[in-house]
Amino acid sequence: MTGLVVLAALSAGFGAVLLRRMPPETHPLFRTRRVVVALATACGSLLVAVVVAVVTPTLALPGTLLAATTLIFYSHFATYAILRSFGGQTRGA
Repeated sequence: MTGLVVLAALSAGFGAVLLRRMPPETHPLFRTRRVVVALATACGSLLVAVVVAVVTPTLALPGTLLAATTLIFYSHFATYAILRSFGGQTRGA
């Protein structure tokens, strides 16, 4: 359990560093709901995959890694769809 807390803290710290290093021009984007939902979808799938891989027994690991890879793969399509059409907003909005 301690390992999962450390993993969550490291993930949050990594995300904070990435957000801090972004140019100031991008900061208003994070005030829109669709960008936050898209980031949560993409990063959340990675975090779920890592946590599941850590707690899975060794014998079931290959199937688990296949499922985790599939989750990550499809979350990128979901992220694109969220950014493209969330809330009826278009590219110019």
